[in-house]
Amino acid sequence: MTLAEILGVYGAILSTILALLKLLEYLQDRVRLKVTVTYNQKIVPIYNPDGIDDNAFEKSPSLIVITAVNIGRRPVTIKKAGLMLPSGIGEKNESLISYQSLHDIVDLTENKSHSFALYENDVQKYGLNPGKYIGYVVDASGKIYYSHSALVRLWKLSRLF
Repeated sequence: MTLAEILGVYGAILSTILALLKLLEYLQDRVRLKVTVTYNQKIVPIYNPDGIDDNAFEKSPSLIVITAVNIGRRPVTIKKAGLMLPSGIGEKNESLISYQSLHDIVDLTENKSHSFALYENDVQKYGLNPGKYIGYVVDASGKIYYSHSALVRLWKLSRLF
């Protein structure tokens, strides 16, 4: 092998390694949100100076909490959060939007989270049961992040048929 061939092989290997490193850097630096949905959450009553109400916990309404966690390196602005409705309920692609998300624009930096709440009674009138809850979050650019994968969303919302 000549010196030119050795340098050519070295250059090819080095450029391939650098391309893979740049690809890895790109994948790590993108916006990534993890969205979770929890239901049947209660607000624990704060201390009452008149005494503790034994039924306060049962009286408090159940909440559905949609939590968005920024697991990427880039900051992201959340404009809207809500639950998807199954097909046949409401307009096509209609969803329930958290009241908080209509008034709050939330900036999430790396490893920060924010929760949005919906009253479970308001959701159950649409025929959604807890096994069908699929949450979503929309960022400032309009990209939608879901709490479940595409196949699970189709299955849970009965949009396969």
